[in-house]
Amino acid sequence: MGRYVANPCLHISAGLILVKDSYPLARASRQVEEALDKAKKSGRDRLCLLGNVLEWGNLPSILADNQLLVKEGGPSAFLYRLLAYAGMWQRYRDGDNLGLRYQPLLSYSLTRNVNQEKQPRIYKWAKALLEWPLPAPACQTMDHLGLISSLAIFWQRGGKE
Repeated sequence: MGRYVANPCLHISAGLILVKDSYPLARASRQVEEALDKAKKSGRDRLCLLGNVLEWGNLPSILADNQLLVKEGGPSAFLYRLLAYAGMWQRYRDGDNLGLRYQPLLSYSLTRNVNQEKQPRIYKWAKALLEWPLPAPACQTMDHLGLISSLAIFWQRGGKE
């Protein structure tokens, strides 16, 4: 983040929410403040987006994964399942080994919902999440899978403007 500010001692944290244009401004303001507080409590140079806290350096790869799902036309059923698998991964990260159930479920969902010939990039991306042990990039993707899939779902619902 130092390249954006002249003083390396300065740090930038942000809280972002997504709302419709008719959403009450006072309520949105409170929610943005809560998101900013959550980002600041997690450390320096953080962004809280849709309740997910991440380092600024992770944002480009998260947005790239999101755009892959959007541009390749990830099926909505698959995207909603990714949300569930993100929760399972979080449970595993919190110490519950049953969270690893995401792997066979993701494998089944991938085979059932993603056409390998029509959507090869999504297929390859999701297949990388099935390796074990997960390499660092796939682990980072799993850590932010809920955010990636939520953004793709919002985009598909009509957030393209």
